[in-house]
Amino acid sequence: MTSDTSSNKSEPQGVMSAVYAQARTINPSLKFRLRARAQETIRAHKKFSSRQKIETHLDFGAADGLSTKLLHLGLKAKCSIGIEYSAEIARFSEQADLPNSCEIRVGDVITELSKFESSSIDVVTALAFLEHVKETSVLFKESARVLQNGGLFIASCPDPSWDKISGALGLHKDEHHEQDFNESVFESWVNECGLTTVHFHRFMNVFTGFLPYLRLPVSPHIGTALDTFLRPLPFSRYSFVNQLFVARKL
Repeated sequence: MTSDTSSNKSEPQGVMSAVYAQARTINPSLKFRLRARAQETIRAHKKFSSRQKIETHLDFGAADGLSTKLLHLGLKAKCSIGIEYSAEIARFSEQADLPNSCEIRVGDVITELSKFESSSIDVVTALAFLEHVKETSVLFKESARVLQNGGLFIASCPDPSWDKISGALGLHKDEHHEQDFNESVFESWVNECGLTTVHFHRFMNVFTGFLPYLRLPVSPHIGTALDTFLRPLPFSRYSFVNQLFVARKL
């Protein structure tokens, strides 16, 4: 289901293109990254959430709805609402076979957030999204407002160094980022809005992350197993291309 509440203003830099959206359904590297990010988010929620049932899940940067759908099913949410800026991209959600309880709304995230009642959301997700946001302070404060006490804010961002390397190698399209995120940057925004950081880890090691570019199929579960093995090793932090952040509203 898709609803459009957007205005006719020009799209900001960093919005996914239609070509990219189409490629996410067939390109092995894009499919792997999509599923790996969703899997890490679901695992983190199971580990750090005290909630047995998720009534409402809110997903920022929903794009074509594929990630929102994976999260909706993995979180076993009663209702999932994805917000996507681009109406052109959101139309691809019609091909995603979304459950009736999963909705994609078209509009600016800040504007759409203001429409939600305070303490009405169980979990907020923002995968590969925060680095594109200009109004970061407002986004975090509004997220904290709509979250229920005990609710989680879970985000993923690319590692800035590996992102620049892969861009230089032509492994992905250059994207406009408003700011780079790392553990300390995320924590500073979280502290400003009244949330509390509860977890951070790096994931998607460069070895399994690179294989899909060679058209070699890799399961995100295999990637997770290798991540778990590598993470305790010295200097392993430099081998991961993605980061996961988890914060809680107390």
